[in-house]
Amino acid sequence: MKSKFLAGIIATLTAIIVVTAIAVFLTLVLEIEPTKNWFTVTAAFITISTWLVVYRKLKPKLRDEEGNIIEPEIKTIDDDAFKKAYIKTSKNGVKAGIFFTVTCIPGGICLLLFAEEFNAIEITGLVILFFLGGLGTLMIVKARNKIEAIKNGTDPLMSAIENNDSEHVFWFFGIITTQEGNPIKSMRTFQISVYSHPKNKGTLLLFKNEESYNETMVFLESKFPKAALGYSAEVKKEMKEKYGLRGVM
Repeated sequence: MKSKFLAGIIATLTAIIVVTAIAVFLTLVLEIEPTKNWFTVTAAFITISTWLVVYRKLKPKLRDEEGNIIEPEIKTIDDDAFKKAYIKTSKNGVKAGIFFTVTCIPGGICLLLFAEEFNAIEITGLVILFFLGGLGTLMIVKARNKIEAIKNGTDPLMSAIENNDSEHVFWFFGIITTQEGNPIKSMRTFQISVYSHPKNKGTLLLFKNEESYNETMVFLESKFPKAALGYSAEVKKEMKEKYGLRGVM
């Protein structure tokens, strides 16, 4: 495709045709009322998904003089850039903790105040709500302590990077997770698990986009060249036997 505009036009027309065909099939063949709430949501999802899939297929790619596709160059980051990314991924833990705390604890309190009587199901729900609320509070505290340690240089991983301790990390790998059958690229999640000395415990780094994920993978590889890179059943078995790791999926 010669231009993004033309690719967008074709993607829009394709999405309209697809969603219209599906709507006609549901209403005329299956006799489903289009006034149902899920009908509108499904139609919107199909439209967006179809548009994204078609546009990504047709969108023009950068090519060199010989016609070969030019892959986007992965930028290199320095210690300060990694530190900012490290703090940012730790802040995600604060956000998750706040979510669990402000939703589950008030929910449990409301259940206590307004429930006329408690049966086994309600008691179980109450326990789960307060457990998740307490877990959220713990996540906030641990994440805030982590951020403070990164900033003042007492975090083991950050300290190893700043002091060029190339043997601190012995294994790291990245995982890109996407919902099966979901074509929406923005709904993918990116994470890197880093295992290091002396406690042989893992550190989880979370990223919102593939660019930051790739940059960090390259950065870690340059800082810890001796570390095992990548995940496989064989590598996992070797790491468990060699370092006594636990909880590695």
